Amino acid sequence: MYKSFGHPLTNEREYIILLFLFYLINNTFITRIKLILCVTFIVHLYKLYRNYEINNIIHEDNYKYNYLFLLSLLLLINNDNYLLFSAIFIITGILYRKQIKDKYTSEEIIYHQDVFIIISSLILLIVYPNYRYNFVFVMEIINHSIILLE
Repeated sequence: MYKSFGHPLTNEREYIILLFLFYLINNTFITRIKLILCVTFIVHLYKLYRNYEINNIIHEDNYKYNYLFLLSLLLLINNDNYLLFSAIFIITGILYRKQIKDKYTSEEIIYHQDVFIIISSLILLIVYPNYRYNFVFVMEIINHSIILLE
């Protein structure tokens, strides 16, 4: 059993999330949100560094989910298809977590991280209702709520 920092992902999924965060940072003009996105980018970089070997060991046959996720990111960037990207992000995450459920343990603070992300996303959604990419907040609320229910 392997111990991870946060929820382990495939390294490829982390790369796609980093690309997505980079896209958001470059297209966000609200300073506070841009700062939050930069911190999130750094956390995901650290998570990739910390979990790199674990991610390689537990990733198995998830390449199809990663290709689908990458394709949805490209469609988001080219066509602003937020709904498709959000749905694929959540669905591939659920499928991936089901495959690796018995292969790792997370650090104790995972539950608190999920609750923090849900509450923070909710606050950002309320404070910045006109933010162009506010679907990200809804996506994170749904995703981390599902994680807590699993």
